[in-house]
Amino acid sequence: MCVGPGAGTEYDYSEIVYFHSYVRDFLYGGDGKPADKRPMRVFHRTDIHKLSVDLDAQRKYELVVNRLEAYLFETGVLLIVVDIAVPGLEAESVEGSEIKFSLKDALDLQNTLRMVFPRRWSSDGKPSETPLRAGWLNAAGKLIDGSEQNFMKKDEFTTIVRQQAELPAAKHWQYLVKALPLYGDPSAAQRPNRLSIKQIEDQRVPSMTYLAVPNPRDISEWDFARIAFYDSAGESSVGSYSDEYLRDWDKLSAYDRFWQRDVSPGDPVVVNDHNETMRTRWLCSGYGFAVVGANDDKFYKGQIAANFGHHYFRMGLIAHFQRASLLTFRDQLAEATARTGSKFRKSVIHIQKTVTQFRARFWFHEVSTQLQGQEIFTWWSDRLGNRALFDQVTSDIAAAESQLRTQFEEEESRHINNITEIGGALAIVGFLVSLASLLISLVTADGAKNQSTNVFKIVDDPNNFHVVKTTIFVAVVFLLIVWLLLRLSRNRSK
Repeated sequence: MCVGPGAGTEYDYSEIVYFHSYVRDFLYGGDGKPADKRPMRVFHRTDIHKLSVDLDAQRKYELVVNRLEAYLFETGVLLIVVDIAVPGLEAESVEGSEIKFSLKDALDLQNTLRMVFPRRWSSDGKPSETPLRAGWLNAAGKLIDGSEQNFMKKDEFTTIVRQQAELPAAKHWQYLVKALPLYGDPSAAQRPNRLSIKQIEDQRVPSMTYLAVPNPRDISEWDFARIAFYDSAGESSVGSYSDEYLRDWDKLSAYDRFWQRDVSPGDPVVVNDHNETMRTRWLCSGYGFAVVGANDDKFYKGQIAANFGHHYFRMGLIAHFQRASLLTFRDQLAEATARTGSKFRKSVIHIQKTVTQFRARFWFHEVSTQLQGQEIFTWWSDRLGNRALFDQVTSDIAAAESQLRTQFEEEESRHINNITEIGGALAIVGFLVSLASLLISLVTADGAKNQSTNVFKIVDDPNNFHVVKTTIFVAVVFLLIVWLLLRLSRNRSK
C-alpha cells in the first residue's frame, strides 16, 4: 500500500483547480504538510483486481476493480472506496444484436453490490437484496483466500447481532480491513491495540453509478426514480412506490440542467446540437448518486466520465465524510452522557473541542468555485441531511454543556455551603473564646483587689457592667448574623 494523496497517481489538473483553496488543502495537502500529518490520509491497495459476484443462478459477473483506497480522517472516520467497472457488458443499439447487459441488470447490480449484509432471508434461505456470493480475485484471476462470502450462510451474519447487538459484515467487505475486526467482535479485545471498525450507517454502502445507454429518453420516469433511489429492477410502467409518494420526486432527486425529456422543435440545423446535448441527467438520493447519459455522446463518454471519477467523487467524499463525522460525534456524546462526575466533564469538553475544530476546518458550506459544483454539493449534502444533522449535533452539545454548567454550579454551591458552615462554626468558637477571655480578665483584675470578689460583684461595678452589657449585645447580633448566613447558604444549595 502507498500512503498519501496522489502516491503513485497524478491528480487531474481540472479536478484540483475546481475546488476552493481551503478544500484543496484538505484534499491534496496544499498547506505543505507531509502526508502522514494531514487530516486525511489515503492508502492505496493493488493486490485486488476483480470482484466475482453471483447475483443469481443465471447472472454471474467478474467486475474490474479500477481503484481500491482507504481514506482515514483525523476525526476517526474510515471510508473504503472501491471503483468497479462492468467490462464488455455495454448494451448495443445495433438492430438485431444481443443486449448483454440491460438496464434491469444495472439496477439489480447497483442495488445488491452496495449491501454489507442481508436484511433478512426468505423461507427457502435466499438473502434479501444481496448477491448469492461475492469474492475478490487476484491478478491471476484466482479467488483470494478469506475474501469470499456465501450470503446463504445465515449464522455468519446473525451471531454477532444476537450476541453483541452489533452490525455484521460480509467477508469480502471485512477482507478489505482485515487488520481491524468488527466492533463487538470478541477477538478485538485480544489484539494489542484493541482497535476495531464500527459501522455507523445501515447495510447500504453509499454508492455512485455512471450509466451510458443508447438513448436516455427511452428510460421511463419510474426507472429513473429506481436509479436515483438505488432500487432493484421492476416493471417500467409503474414505480417501486406509490404514485403519491413519487409525485414530483424529481424536484428533490434530479438535477436537470442538461436534461429534457422531449426534443425541441424547429430547424434541425439549429436545434439538433441542443437536443443532443440535453440528454444527461444527474440523480441523487443522498446515499446514492448517479449520472445517466448517451453512449454516443462523446462529451458524456469523455469529459463527464472523467468528472464523475474526479470532481463528483471528491464532492461525494467530502459530503459523506462530514455526515460520518457528525454521526460519530453524536455517538460519542451519547456515550458521554452515560458517565458521571469528572469523566462526564472531560468527555464533554473533549467532544466540544473536537466539534469546534471540525466546524472551523472541515464544515465546508461550499467547495467549488464553479456554479454547477456549488449546486451539486449543496444538493448532495441536503439529500444526506447534513445541515439538519449538524444543527442537531450542535444542539445536543449545547444541552450537554448546559448540563455540565448545572453540575458545576451545584458542586460550587456545595463547596460554598461547606465553607460557610465551617467558617460560621469557627467564628462562633472564636467569639466564645474571646468572651471567656474577657470575663476571665475582669475576674482576675478585680480579684487582685479583693480575694472574695465574684462575677456578680464585678457586674455591680458601673464600668464593668457597661463592658459586659456591650459584649453580650455584640454576641447576640453576631450569632444572629451567623444564623442568617447559614440559612441563606442552605437555601442556595437546595
